Amino acid sequence: MKKFINLTLTIILFLSTHANAGLVSVAYSGFFDESSISSQDGLPAGDYDTIGGLNDVALFELVAGTNEFVGSIFSPNDPADVFLIEVGANLRLIGATISWGTNLPGLELNFPSVPPGFLQQNTFFDAAPDWFFEESSITPEIFTIENLEAGKVGSTFDVAPSFYTASEFSRGQGIYSSLLSASGTCAQSYRQVPVGGQIGLESFCVEGIDYKMTFNVVQIDSPPSPVPEPSTLAIFALSIMGLALRRFKK
Repeated sequence: MKKFINLTLTIILFLSTHANAGLVSVAYSGFFDESSISSQDGLPAGDYDTIGGLNDVALFELVAGTNEFVGSIFSPNDPADVFLIEVGANLRLIGATISWGTNLPGLELNFPSVPPGFLQQNTFFDAAPDWFFEESSITPEIFTIENLEAGKVGSTFDVAPSFYTASEFSRGQGIYSSLLSASGTCAQSYRQVPVGGQIGLESFCVEGIDYKMTFNVVQIDSPPSPVPEPSTLAIFALSIMGLALRRFKK
């Protein structure tokens, strides 16, 4: 919760100094991998926040069935991923999941021997990443999954993929915001270093931690009642959230 409050304050400060942001609709048929994103406006390739350049946020229109979004977090250069999703008039969003640490090998570290290629999440408990999913309303939170950590293989270290399911919810036509906040998170390994005349171990970041978000959508015969499009101001506020994170990561 503290990380969410800090993020909200950051967005409010950013709103006071920036006044132009837009949405970029991205071609989508049920699967998207951020590694396919090209560099733009000096922003790095392979990052959701790069879509559209500095002043825009990506918008994906969901399809009936399973909708997958694949990405990776690698601080300090990429500490968050944010994008918007749209649910059409004859669709309903009924659930979401995230597979976290999909690139971690599922090994248990045994000091002082370090298995070749060993990778471990370097953030735990309150320092671990959070996934926020929100709508344009007075009470925007739809669900929050806090403290994403790789699964425990043994009794000490988090080194294997894990799976989380959002609390039960259902939403109809509208635009919604997905934010994965993971400041300081990376996949780390260990190397031997001299310490006081002896050999010790030092941790270092090797690569990002991969994930896969899934949104489950069903088709309905017709919307239960006319649903107004979100206001321009609401969409603008969601867009600014992405811009604020992008600027602060730089």
